[in-house]
Amino acid sequence: MPALHPKIRVEGMKDERIAFPLTSAQAEEIRAAAEKAPFGRGMDTVVDEGVRKAWQIDSSKVRFDEGETWNGVLEAVVQDCAGCLGLEPERKASVRANLYKMLLYEPGGHFQKHRDAEKEPGMFGTPVIQLPSKYSGGAFVVEHKGERKSFDFASRSEDGFFVTAFFCRL
Repeated sequence: MPALHPKIRVEGMKDERIAFPLTSAQAEEIRAAAEKAPFGRGMDTVVDEGVRKAWQIDSSKVRFDEGETWNGVLEAVVQDCAGCLGLEPERKASVRANLYKMLLYEPGGHFQKHRDAEKEPGMFGTPVIQLPSKYSGGAFVVEHKGERKSFDFASRSEDGFFVTAFFCRL
């Protein structure tokens, strides 16, 4: 996606407004305002850094200040993702994205191979929006029907944001 640096505020940070590309100092502030990210294991929700090592902030603590500008970009991203996932034009119009949580992956952070579960009625996929931040390593890997795709956004990570979308387990 083109360079767009949304004005995002996170409750619990000193300044609250995140700068892009993300600075190390602000990553530390985000971590201080966050909690370890759990995952579902059967009917339980657990924290196990051997499976997932990341930090999360609940969507209720995240605010986008741009209003219409960000909402327009998000709508275009959602429609593009819906098309890439194979939805027919008449179904694409009803697709929307809801912020579930903001995640922070630090050096050594990971999430082992898994399938996303449905988090609300009607959910069929997950779009992941990676905001501008300078880093190295950390490829995003998706596997489906024996095919594996690796997305390495590190070389251009501070220039704009990236979006990946995939189906969840229904």
